[in-house]
Amino acid sequence: VPSQIGNDELKWEATEQYDLGLDFGFLRNQRIRGSLGFYVKKTEGLLYPFTMALSTGMTSTTVNFANIENKGVEFDISAAIIQNKDWDWSFGFNIGKNKNKITGLDAEFVSSPGSTSLGNTVIQEGKSLGLIYGYETDGVFRSQEEVDYYESLNPDYMYQEKYSYRKTIPGDLKFVDQNGDGRVNRDYGNMDDKVVLGCSRPDFEGGFNTRLRWKGLTLSVQGTFSYGAQKAWLAEANQFTFSSAGTLNVLDVALKRWTPENPYSDIPVAKNSSSNKVVSSRVIEDGSFLRLKTLTLGYTLPKKVIKKWGIGNARVYVAGQNLWTISGYSGYDPEVSIRNGALTPGLDYSAYPRAYAINFGVNLGF
Repeated sequence: VPSQIGNDELKWEATEQYDLGLDFGFLRNQRIRGSLGFYVKKTEGLLYPFTMALSTGMTSTTVNFANIENKGVEFDISAAIIQNKDWDWSFGFNIGKNKNKITGLDAEFVSSPGSTSLGNTVIQEGKSLGLIYGYETDGVFRSQEEVDYYESLNPDYMYQEKYSYRKTIPGDLKFVDQNGDGRVNRDYGNMDDKVVLGCSRPDFEGGFNTRLRWKGLTLSVQGTFSYGAQKAWLAEANQFTFSSAGTLNVLDVALKRWTPENPYSDIPVAKNSSSNKVVSSRVIEDGSFLRLKTLTLGYTLPKKVIKKWGIGNARVYVAGQNLWTISGYSGYDPEVSIRNGALTPGLDYSAYPRAYAINFGVNLGF
């Protein structure tokens, strides 16, 4: 049974790319070398599976939904700092910056083309991919008098709750009315009061490596870094909702929540409602990081020692992965996301972090 419907207007993606590069080297045997590159890549008619209405009996159809332009610069350099019989020391560094822009879009799509089921990202013509979309907040309601004032702004609607049986109370997040109609429209699929909260694409990113050898002992280090990306730490938004399923573990941030005894906190009140459990400016954080990806310490045994064992070469080593990270991000790992597609990155709801590991090994050659 077919699940996709054909599209007579479908075209192949068309890509046009221009590159300009410079390679350089200095000193004897090019002990310092590197490259600098610039590129422009334009893609027209980007293909995407467009979600169909359930009434069609089909799940999706492939469409050309956007044109994208990517511009960037990349730089890398490496150096053999020391080279002699007993000592070797080399170092490498790379950095890159990419800027993309939607240059053609027939409509504004929330989360993914044809679907509003994941309404926390948006694609907008003239802007970058990776935009995080949600509600701007202005702290929390401090008192019942403040709640009453906002509820009076539009006599036909509650200020920010969708259902009449849910009431805004002191300690609730205070969402900003963007269009000035006296309410925050949080109906499913409505975007009147949503704004771009940040971008999950970094300003720049790169890596570094170094290798140091002294006789048979070697130390190798590799690291990565990223700056300027923003992430939505969605797990925190779930810390203030009571569950009908019973008591659940929560993060210690819940201890600092608004209570009548702690009325000046900007952390929302805990309640039996999901009204505070939304993507808002409160959960947007800086995802910049510096990470030690691998560290390997090894020792190659002298040949005169292993020769009598009939072994050509022998090396023992210990290697660590993801040993150390510097980041101000509150989540478990600034590199992970619950959705890694180009359209829906930067959303972290307790995604499993990259594993920390230490390995021991022996390499033998005969």
